[in-house]
Amino acid sequence: MGVEEIEQRIADDAQREIEGIRAQSEKEVEDARRENEQAADVEHDKVLKSGRSEIELIKRRIIADASIKARQMVEQEKSDLVDSVFSYTRERIMEMDDSKKAQILKRLSTVSADAKDMDIMVDKSCAKLIKGAVTSDIGDFGVVLVSKDGKTRIDNTLSNRLGHLEIVMRPDVVKALFGE
Repeated sequence: MGVEEIEQRIADDAQREIEGIRAQSEKEVEDARRENEQAADVEHDKVLKSGRSEIELIKRRIIADASIKARQMVEQEKSDLVDSVFSYTRERIMEMDDSKKAQILKRLSTVSADAKDMDIMVDKSCAKLIKGAVTSDIGDFGVVLVSKDGKTRIDNTLSNRLGHLEIVMRPDVVKALFGE
């Protein structure tokens, strides 16, 4: 065996070792790439699942908010309709002829047992409708009864009476309008 053969053998062994190292490196690189891809796929799936959960949560929140808002709007509309019933009642009373208004004023001035000992005050616009009443600027249809000593005052104006009736009758009006 000559030097050339030894050199050739060394070169061949070195070449085989280089190819082995190269093959091993390529295998390690391929394994690392596969592991990284798998890790990326796992992370991708995790992020995607989290995003879908977040979207579902936001969707539910939007639906719940819309549902609440819709119920509030319906309730506001119902309340407005009930209010309009009482406004309509006021309008109807104010549109009555003077004889009917006079009857109402008379009833309002005698609703209390103490009314006989009280002064009856009416707005200037209603002075001609009830006899014996003191005209005052009460600013509303109806009467205000005031005791002679001024300690007792009964407000039987239309606004006050309708306000009390609205409190008492509102549930009945709601039931009549909406069956609730």
